[in-house]
Amino acid sequence: MYVSIDNGLSWGAASASVGSKTWSLARTLSGSNTLQVKVSDSAGNDGPVRSQSYVIDTTAPSAPVIQSALPVSIDPYTWGSSPLVLSGTSGADASVVVQWKNSQGVVSLERSVYLANSGTWSLSFLANELPLGLASATVFTRDPAGNESSTSTIACTVLNNYNDPPVVTLVSAVLTTAGSTVSLTGSNLSISDAEAYGSYTISLSATNGVLNASASTGLDISGNGTSSLTLSGAYSALQTYLSTANNISFSGNVKLVLTDNAGGGSGVAMSDTALLGLFPSGLSASTPVLAMDTLRLRQGLPGSGLGVAGSSQVVASDFFSVVDAGNTSPANLTLRITPGSNFNVASGSSVRNAFEQDSYFYNTASALVSAVTSNAFQSVVETDVITFAALTSGQNVQVGGLTFTANQSITAAQVASAFASLANGATTQAGITYGSFSGSLSGWTSGAALASTSIAFSSTSAGDVTN
Repeated sequence: MYVSIDNGLSWGAASASVGSKTWSLARTLSGSNTLQVKVSDSAGNDGPVRSQSYVIDTTAPSAPVIQSALPVSIDPYTWGSSPLVLSGTSGADASVVVQWKNSQGVVSLERSVYLANSGTWSLSFLANELPLGLASATVFTRDPAGNESSTSTIACTVLNNYNDPPVVTLVSAVLTTAGSTVSLTGSNLSISDAEAYGSYTISLSATNGVLNASASTGLDISGNGTSSLTLSGAYSALQTYLSTANNISFSGNVKLVLTDNAGGGSGVAMSDTALLGLFPSGLSASTPVLAMDTLRLRQGLPGSGLGVAGSSQVVASDFFSVVDAGNTSPANLTLRITPGSNFNVASGSSVRNAFEQDSYFYNTASALVSAVTSNAFQSVVETDVITFAALTSGQNVQVGGLTFTANQSITAAQVASAFASLANGATTQAGITYGSFSGSLSGWTSGAALASTSIAFSSTSAGDVTN
């Protein structure tokens, strides 16, 4: 197929296929002329020539007439769902176009209506569709050739009395080694807001820990290195800052409050809050250590019982304490007493009768003692309760040297089942198909699942613990 756009003076091969009624040829047209089309076979024989005259339309259509008016300002919150109508008259064979632009002149909404014949036109908008702030409606006509008329612009301030609340998404738990520092970014934090306009504030507060933030030229940062951190600035700057690895790090549990300051308009500031809990991913491998205060002895009194030297006793102000280098506040420490030893404690202490073998501590650092014999303390058992969180495929959790990696998304109860009732040295859990194990449970044993998602792990000190 060959095409001429100059009434046969020159020809160009067009792209076409057998049986098709369409063809294409890239040419720039101008003015007016005659289009000719013919088909030639491989021997050079031409078929009949078909002709069609054309005129290139470069004339802009007449501008539309606007007969309705926009309010000087509009509040989407109070305006509600009533339509905002622009109307008027226009010529035939053209579309009336209305473009809404924001204060930067960027088109955020365009709507049009085609008129085959001259007559009236009307276009409707909802108030909550319009760009916030100093907006404008630009009205013009556009003909089928793409020519556009002159424009008319109507200004309208769209108030922000209604402010959609922002949304902060923070994962419910991060598994980490006790006392470690975590970067708050990427997969464990995201923010979003329907307006994404104006100034925002992020307030972070950490319990039993501190927050550290890298410097930023686009944000105001206060409270760096403390338990209360504030970031203020534009929405886009905050998003960029939070998506950068290691910009914010913290230890302890953290609460994040994201506040949309109403976009700088007359609206009410809105906020969203999320909590991030840190859970230990591995227990300390260190053995609990029993520490005895230096005993101050005095002469034995009648009926005072045996003292450390056989004739003395410990004064009431002396105490002993159980410490663990890897866990400063264990949930439960059990002190095992040498059976038959003379060991008494002050009234109200959390340690039970010393003549029973097991005496229990509950989050206490020390207990008053009134009398004790040498080697009365036999051993210390530490029990830590770990609450597990759900895992996605590829995530893992480590407890006491044993690592479990999920091969699919699983619940917290399934993670707990993987660690339930394991002996010291265990390397796997029978019947678990939703993940794999590596390493071994070193120095610890585990009990049954508590409330489906928690397990108590116990470690016993080796040998006798002397005074």
